[in-house]
Amino acid sequence: MRRVIISSVLLSTVLLSGCILAPRETKDEKARLDKASVPFETPVEERDLPQLTDSPTWQDVLHRAFLANGDLEAAYFEWKAAIQRIDIAAAWPNSNVQLGFEYMFSPGRMKSWDRTTVTAGFDPAMSLSQPVKIAKAGQAALESARAAGYRFETTKFDIQKRVLNAYSGPGADRGNDSHSARQCGTAQDRLTVGRESRAGGRTAAGPA
Repeated sequence: MRRVIISSVLLSTVLLSGCILAPRETKDEKARLDKASVPFETPVEERDLPQLTDSPTWQDVLHRAFLANGDLEAAYFEWKAAIQRIDIAAAWPNSNVQLGFEYMFSPGRMKSWDRTTVTAGFDPAMSLSQPVKIAKAGQAALESARAAGYRFETTKFDIQKRVLNAYSGPGADRGNDSHSARQCGTAQDRLTVGRESRAGGRTAAGPA
């Protein structure tokens, strides 16, 4: 009887702990997210947005544009949420575990247990999916996360293209400091508007 009880407890422990049937490539996608996370995970009120000088380099302008753009930050958090959904979709068992414990007394042995029964099962109100189906759901969630990561990279590339075109477009004279100041001042004004738009969206939506 003791062996049966111990086995039941061990089985219940395994079922309660569960497992994640996520694809192996999930760790690669998480590594990509971690690499891009530094500018966005810092709270907005603690961020130091660099100011542009009168004669900024294209690296200065581009760096500030990435930090100030609300669309890029929104794309990052959409990507992060998509990655978090992988573990949710790939969690097994996907049904609550129910444990039962029963015992009976014999008329002549009221001070000791005569029969003990330990039961374990899944919530009948929630359908338990097969591990293969859960693994496929995890793969589908990974593909969605990859698509979100691609949208983040596309947004970043678009910002880079527009900023560099504005920095070195027709009429730009890198040797004329006053013209450079006007060009970068205009870029700075646009980026500040983007930052304010981003901060307003984060405040309305609440902390990520």
